Amino acid sequence: MIFEDKLFFIFFILIGLVVLYQLFKMLQIFSHGSSLRSNPNNNEVKKFIQFIKSLWFVPNHPIVWRSLKKTYHTVSNSGSIDFQLREELFEALKAKGVAGLYYPKKSNTSVSKS
Repeated sequence: MIFEDKLFFIFFILIGLVVLYQLFKMLQIFSHGSSLRSNPNNNEVKKFIQFIKSLWFVPNHPIVWRSLKKTYHTVSNSGSIDFQLREELFEALKAKGVAGLYYPKKSNTSVSKS
């Protein structure tokens, strides 16, 4: 009986830790995404990609998915970000299960005269 009570207690402690981990990661995703959206540059994108790759999983919540998509679209539409980094961010987010992303387009910076 005592063993079952301890097992029950440990189970709820583990559930609590998972919930706290998800909340912490949600806050980190919001923080990193917000700073990247306000100042998109190659260095920040590299940091964000490393952060995304370091996640075990992305918390399954619509607000989190929306934040990640918003960040991706900001980076993808920014002409100042290298194409390779936009492509790498696309792949990292796809690997984590983020849906609704389109493949980044190469920016046409060279203008040809006819």
